[in-house]
Amino acid sequence: MNDDTVIRKGSTTFTFEELEVDWRVHVKVFDLEGVLTAREVMVQNMGQDDDDDEDDDSDATMTANGTVLSNDGGTLVVRTSVHGEVTVQTDDSTMIRRQGEIISVEEIQVDWEINSMGARVDDTTLLARRIEVRGNSNRPNQ
Repeated sequence: MNDDTVIRKGSTTFTFEELEVDWRVHVKVFDLEGVLTAREVMVQNMGQDDDDDEDDDSDATMTANGTVLSNDGGTLVVRTSVHGEVTVQTDDSTMIRRQGEIISVEEIQVDWEINSMGARVDDTTLLARRIEVRGNSNRPNQ
């Protein structure tokens, strides 16, 4: 971590000192002279006291990382190694980036590799908050 590291859950930000044991986090890192440094820490679950209703999965975070099988202009189907085929829904608040540039969901093509993260709808569906396009699985360096 450094002074530029952002720690948050939704729109709530935290300091490093406010993080607690048993919180589940997702960390984005970058290589700084051979040392992995946290760029962003997203708090996904704040432990057992996070939800009033333990059976409520509406705030659960889910990821779908893999190859785009289809795109209807708002919903992607992604083949993942962990969950098989996952439906990735988007809305107006979904942030989509490719090589640092913001793009629209319509620009994502079949066979592109993506990392997506968002709210779990069910076991095979998520509403994406973020999608990072990694490239095209059939053509290196894209």
